[in-house]
Amino acid sequence: MMNPITVDADYTLVAGLHRLEAAKRLGWMEVECAVCELDSLPAELAEIDENVIRTGLSDLELSDLLARRKKIYETLAPCHDCA
Repeated sequence: MMNPITVDADYTLVAGLHRLEAAKRLGWMEVECAVCELDSLPAELAEIDENVIRTGLSDLELSDLLARRKKIYETLAPCHDCA
């Protein structure tokens, strides 16, 4: 596996579902993973970013992901001059 999967501190998958599923199909019992110290919103943002770069998303799926990404980003970094 060229890029390890990413999990949070609770070992919840953040990025790499397709890589993990491929490893399972190959019968691998262990896979390399990177453990990130992200809270729930930054972890969700990372997961969305991972999914956005995937091919095969419908326009509706992509627009839903981007809308959720914008909402998370605005929560994490509010614009104080935009009121």
